[in-house]
Amino acid sequence: MSPVFRARLLEGAVSAALLLMAACRQEPPLEARSELAASLLAVSESVRVALDPQIPKADDVTARLDELVGQARALVQKDDKDAAAALAELLFETHGYVREVDDAGIVHTLLPYVVENKKGSCVGLSALYLVLAEQAGIQAKGMLVPGHFFVRVLRGERVQNVELLRRGEVMSEKWYRGKWPHPEGADYMRPLSAKETAAVLLYNAANAFRDRGRLERAKQMYERVIEVLPRFAEPRANLGSVYEREGDTPSACRCYARALAINPALPKAQALRAWMKRHCVVE
Repeated sequence: MSPVFRARLLEGAVSAALLLMAACRQEPPLEARSELAASLLAVSESVRVALDPQIPKADDVTARLDELVGQARALVQKDDKDAAAALAELLFETHGYVREVDDAGIVHTLLPYVVENKKGSCVGLSALYLVLAEQAGIQAKGMLVPGHFFVRVLRGERVQNVELLRRGEVMSEKWYRGKWPHPEGADYMRPLSAKETAAVLLYNAANAFRDRGRLERAKQMYERVIEVLPRFAEPRANLGSVYEREGDTPSACRCYARALAINPALPKAQALRAWMKRHCVVE
């Protein structure tokens, strides 16, 4: 074997090895590398297929979501000390995302709709922020209070409550406790896992199924939420409303009683107690 041929062969082997290494480093699709993103996209698909075919398909937005992930990673590398603010700036300043507080429709909570329309509710914007934070290496968790959802970012010993309805402004825990009072020991005001965060989105989807008269499907979804978040009062109360509509008074009584035991200050608590006084047997 001539020295020239041997050199070319070695060069080709090195090139092949480099290509193989690059292929091994290639990022898999977002939904394949993120439990949270996969769960959120799956909930959106279930709503799209069953209730609203106008909602964007998950596959239609994954490329755009991956682009946002790449930008988030670059920002965090450049501005690691204030990653939470950098991520909020990416969404609200660079890409022009806005909040939706007047329309309570389910679409504004769904990740594909939020990504495509650059608009979302507290749940929808927080879900997108959490997906980007996870992929950019930012430790962030969903936070639940009655009627609201936000994000908590942890950077070493630094804790920041990121309010997505205020363009990522950092708010104190006292502010949340004053604006959304809640009982201690429930599933409120604590960092949620990816599975628990997906359950919050599933709860919103269950409400949409209930409101469209899909009661059996709504019941199944509420029950799944309760399995994951057993001390989240709202899905228990709303499951009770489904049983009430179906005429299953004993089941409705049990659900309402449990919901009020978790959070005595639930919205419409007075109306629930009045209904229970008329229909439920006190043991």
